[in-house]
Amino acid sequence: MHVFTPMRSMLLIAAVALAGCGHAEVPRGIVGRYAQGRVNARDNPVWRAIVGDWQHEFRSDGHLIVQQIGGMQINTRYRLDGDILTFDDLGGSGSCRPLGVDFGSARYRVHVLQDGVRYEALRDECPGRRTGMTLHPWLRIP
Repeated sequence: MHVFTPMRSMLLIAAVALAGCGHAEVPRGIVGRYAQGRVNARDNPVWRAIVGDWQHEFRSDGHLIVQQIGGMQINTRYRLDGDILTFDDLGGSGSCRPLGVDFGSARYRVHVLQDGVRYEALRDECPGRRTGMTLHPWLRIP
């Protein structure tokens, strides 16, 4: 496992722009799709609704689309500064936004792996998202 450095930025995936911030140019290397290992009941998630298969797609326009296969979807704005990913939910059936502004936004450190990334929560008040982001590594998919 490697910690993100500027030389590894092309492998990074993730970031968030807080509401009210302007568009940040998104490095092309983080744009892409990623899948997480299956979240199952044995993982003992704090929120049972996150059980299942998850994917997320970082788009070049600063949007992050998170999708539980056959279930919830979350539309998010993201920004990446070095190895710090910040994001803010805009909406969707799995959004933490309805729980309050502090639940809708979060900050993570991104650790680059050989074939994907792992997230370390720095600030995330939404327990289901925090568990889902950090439980298993996310692997780059075509």
